[in-house]
Amino acid sequence: MSDQHTHPGFVVGVDGSPSSTMAVEWAARDAEMRNVPLKLVHVVPPLVTAGGGRSDIEALTGFARARRHRCQDG
Repeated sequence: MSDQHTHPGFVVGVDGSPSSTMAVEWAARDAEMRNVPLKLVHVVPPLVTAGGGRSDIEALTGFARARRHRCQDG
């Protein structure tokens, strides 16, 4: 029997706040060091109002991609 455990990776909640940004950066670095997956999760209300919606989701997705590339570039 092996003592090694497979690390399942990280799941980080993202809401655009400074603390979630720090959590994403930390998890991205640690996931890269461990060579494990990183999943970012953002929950939106089921009802989209006239003031928000798809553009908010696209903006957050773009933010997450930019952070990922920034962390990968060092």
